[in-house]
Amino acid sequence: MTFISVFLLWMTGGLGLLIQDPPASQEAPAPAAKTTVPSTRSDDSNIQGTWCVVASKDSGRTAPPEALRDIRFVIMKDKMTMESGGRKQESAYTLDPSTSPKSIDLTTNGRTKPGIYDLQGDTLQICFSESTDKRPTAFDSQPDSVNDVVLTMKRMTPEELDDAKGDHEKIQGTWKVISAEDSGRKAPDEAIKNLKWVITKDKITYKFGEKAKELSFMLEATKKPQWIDLTEGDLTTLGIYKLEGDNLKVCFPEVPQGPKGKRSTAFESKPDSVNDILIILKREIP
Repeated sequence: MTFISVFLLWMTGGLGLLIQDPPASQEAPAPAAKTTVPSTRSDDSNIQGTWCVVASKDSGRTAPPEALRDIRFVIMKDKMTMESGGRKQESAYTLDPSTSPKSIDLTTNGRTKPGIYDLQGDTLQICFSESTDKRPTAFDSQPDSVNDVVLTMKRMTPEELDDAKGDHEKIQGTWKVISAEDSGRKAPDEAIKNLKWVITKDKITYKFGEKAKELSFMLEATKKPQWIDLTEGDLTTLGIYKLEGDNLKVCFPEVPQGPKGKRSTAFESKPDSVNDILIILKREIP
């Protein structure tokens, strides 16, 4: 099981298939020790917000940033929603800040997973065990330990949320391809005159006459240049985009690089480069 796959499986209801219920004779795990230090602020209030995952460890292995960039946690008063790749999964949660470390219990599809958390301003850490129902004791991801999976999250600022939401909404519509280059070679006007992109909430449909091809996409508007991931089946192409009103530029490698591959870096088209395919589009106004 990889760095974050366990957490995603659990959040999507799949972890229950991997964890066997303990025998009836097995003793229940001891609760975390109580402390007498009073909480001066309410974690129930402070934990609420939208969080992006900036680091993840599983059995001491660190996840690459590319695997985490699309994952968001929207935490409300009594509900935590994981968002990734257009999918959402809700879990109920409860906090107990009187324990040391502080305790968090998350319930998904009727199964509760005990964990620990640490909330310091705009940084949140959560730790849980991959293969047991025991509560972790420290935030140090180790193999064969209850301190197994550790997630580190940062609270997203209003500006980051506006940027991400804004472009995701603004990019939707029908776009006409007005220029296309491949390895520095410009496509003739005749070849692109009927080529359009129809962009909806989570899908891009290439239309060429009566033919159509669908891709899913994700945007990361906070990056410079801004990121766009184009996915067809198991293949993901790591590109960049620039959206200015009714004008859109997209650059990406000709060969899909996958989540650990190289991303385009500039809006240019060169041979043998990750800056390979450059497409310029104009929004069609009804």
